Amino acid sequence: MEVEEGRARVKVEGVFYNPRMRFCRDLDMLVFATMDSKEYFDALSASGIRGIRAALEAGKKAVFNDINPKAVKAIEENLRENGVGGEVINGDAAAVMRQRAFEHIDIDPFGSPAPFIDSACFSAKRYLSVTATDTAALCGSATNSGLKKYGAFAVKTDVYHEVGLRMLIGFVVREATKYEKALFPLISWVREHYYRVHFKIKKSTAMSARVYEKMGYLAYCSTCLRKKVLGMGEGAERCECGGKFSLIGPIWLGELKQRDFTEKVAEKAEGKLRAFLEKILAEIDAPTAYSLPALAKIHSLTLPPTDVVVGELKKLGYEASRTHYCGFCVKTDADRDLLLALQEVFNPLVNVVLLDAPLVELRLGKDGVFRSIGQVSEEPFLLLMLQFTSFGQQQIPELLPSVAVEENPDGVVHLVLVEGKPAVGIVVKEVVNEEDWVPVPKKILGIVGEIIVGSPCILKNFYGEHGSGGAVYV
Repeated sequence: MEVEEGRARVKVEGVFYNPRMRFCRDLDMLVFATMDSKEYFDALSASGIRGIRAALEAGKKAVFNDINPKAVKAIEENLRENGVGGEVINGDAAAVMRQRAFEHIDIDPFGSPAPFIDSACFSAKRYLSVTATDTAALCGSATNSGLKKYGAFAVKTDVYHEVGLRMLIGFVVREATKYEKALFPLISWVREHYYRVHFKIKKSTAMSARVYEKMGYLAYCSTCLRKKVLGMGEGAERCECGGKFSLIGPIWLGELKQRDFTEKVAEKAEGKLRAFLEKILAEIDAPTAYSLPALAKIHSLTLPPTDVVVGELKKLGYEASRTHYCGFCVKTDADRDLLLALQEVFNPLVNVVLLDAPLVELRLGKDGVFRSIGQVSEEPFLLLMLQFTSFGQQQIPELLPSVAVEENPDGVVHLVLVEGKPAVGIVVKEVVNEEDWVPVPKKILGIVGEIIVGSPCILKNFYGEHGSGGAVYV
């Protein structure tokens, strides 16, 4: 069977070829093209697809190796078919790397890279790329396997992707220090069934010692999902919830990417690759990540929008971002208790923040009661400004009987709460056309109490299960 991938055409009969890794290889070509190396050693070549593409698309002088004689023949034939030159070795990868040094080494095995890492760290001069597909050992599902292969302890957390990636990086970095080499991730990612890391290598006794400043442990409580970052030699007391901490590690606590390098890679990308790289760039490097659904499940809360939680954390001065590997996970340096408090704010209907001098905040708690922070007066008028289609306007009296509808010359619909009547939890979706309008079930529109605030101020951001809107108080 012959396959076409990138600028290469290769025959894969009788040798290993994984079509699911094409996205990874496509991204690798952009990474390789950004590296300033000339030589590339594909230690576990199989069909030779990655090395051939590295030669054709990134201008590398590729050296191939495989222990299987059938793979060696396939590589030689595929090189001829693609008009690419290159040395082909038939040997044990670990042994080959002990015999000679290479500028850039790539370890991409079927399963764990652990058996090859020591030799790769010994041999590699400038760059090292590593893939791991034994996710169970790295993410904590197979704790004993992780201990045997990577010398680190892990249990499965709510965000096991982060733990696995940092466990892999920590293992490779520790192995390299034996040879006075300091390794730093240029770019790394988690996708589907694999972890991928590209390292920059610095030969330095001092730097190889300092990398341990970025190594440590993650104290994890499976009862409440709390996480604490611990440096080497530090310990943890029992969790505040009464649960027992599991010490995960040693793991890498430092950066997962070099921003300048990743930006250069992204400049070369298009389509899905560009979108994926933009997620990586937007992601902060904090080692603590949380699954919002897991946290909400423990406390029987409605799940708030991920972007909203990230935005609120940033407003409070914390670092926060979505993750590239999970749409409902948040990375932040904020404590777990603050994340829980933010989720409680968004339950059950709306969160209202009033911004003006003096600052007034109205927060709807889990018990359905609005609580205010700041000065409050006695004027119970609230003007809500929402964008509706004509279809949406017709539904307002039926859905919100306590709200009067007005329309200004600017075309914006004003919903005015009648003086003295209780405020209603208005859960709506911003609409562009009639198809986007989502009627709100009456049962969701529960009475939540009167909203009484002071001088005119902007009511900014209110959210619910079915969307969000903006409002102004007058």
